[in-house]
Amino acid sequence: MNKTLYILLSLAAEIALLFCGAFFASSETAFTSLSRITARQMVKDGLHNAKKVYNLRHHLDSLISTVLIGTNLVTTLLSSMTTAFVIEVFGPAAVSCGTAVISVLVIIFSEIIPKTFAAVKAPRLTLRVAPAIVVIQKIFFPVVWLFDRFSQFLDFFDRVVVKKKNPVVTEEEFKTLLAVGKSEGTIEADEKEMLDRIFEFSDLQAKDIMRHR
Repeated sequence: MNKTLYILLSLAAEIALLFCGAFFASSETAFTSLSRITARQMVKDGLHNAKKVYNLRHHLDSLISTVLIGTNLVTTLLSSMTTAFVIEVFGPAAVSCGTAVISVLVIIFSEIIPKTFAAVKAPRLTLRVAPAIVVIQKIFFPVVWLFDRFSQFLDFFDRVVVKKKNPVVTEEEFKTLLAVGKSEGTIEADEKEMLDRIFEFSDLQAKDIMRHR
């Protein structure tokens, strides 16, 4: 193969893989940023692909498994192609430099930029990527199924064998959410005060409120 053609095809393939990495990264961030309530409202509004979005969000573990498989596959291919390309064009001595360059490109174009965009445009982006994610899930189904079973086993081990289940949200985390809600205006001051009093009351012991005779 002509060396110039090889360089062009290799660069095109690596750019395509960077876009694939950006797709998986943005998809993961978009769906994890989307609440179930928002997804349900999108279905009620009759938005195109809203049902697919809701189903994917409802089965978030399977979605994350799919994204992780896709991301690892892209990373492996990109690393292999970069190494082969650098050796062919610049020689073995330049492999370390090539790896450093591609790592920086991955962090910027397949991590930071797509995840930042997805966090801001989560509802809109999920509607666009949902059909592709569904297809990819079907392609990766055997591996995703194994990941899900392993995840369920770990959850079972944690609940039944270890017998320890951490709360979804701790009291301190909930108080922080209340403070953030008040500062952003989504929770009124009197509502926050009322909820704070509930926590204070639950922390009281009987001796704190009983009168001695």
